[in-house]
Amino acid sequence: MYIDPEASEARAIEAAMHWSRGQRIAGLAGTSLSRLREQVAEASDREHAERFCHEVVVTLVSDARATPELDPRVRGVLDALRVAPDRRASIAQVAGAVSLSAGRLAHLFKQEVGVPIRRYLLWLRLGDALSEMSTGRSLTEAAHAAGFADSSHLTRTFRRMLGLPPSALLLR
Repeated sequence: MYIDPEASEARAIEAAMHWSRGQRIAGLAGTSLSRLREQVAEASDREHAERFCHEVVVTLVSDARATPELDPRVRGVLDALRVAPDRRASIAQVAGAVSLSAGRLAHLFKQEVGVPIRRYLLWLRLGDALSEMSTGRSLTEAAHAAGFADSSHLTRTFRRMLGLPPSALLLR
């Protein structure tokens, strides 16, 4: 399960798990773990898998304290990046649109979201490719639609960022 790093759920999970950036392993209490195990046992199709993912988020954030809102300039940048054609955007142009220098924006974005802007754009493109694949398009078609040179480029990027090939994320 992957959650966008800027999503309120991701920020709540981070607060609830009491971990610092970079640390990504934490334990669950016995009752929470039992509830999740029941959901895993039922996750045999897309509907059950979605319910399981929701249950994971609910379990992880159940004791979360309020998470601070993102800086409005970063929120504006996130909105702009999501609608950028081909997920390509000049950091300098985006920074200018929110009245920041490119360097200050890069620092603020990483501080607020937890990943560099370029990595975030790549994350969005990976999501685009996965969405394309989920509609039945081939790996090559999905790669091209998401702005990758070819299916090998897409697969290498998936493996590097997520630790598995794109086909592993599709429910069969």
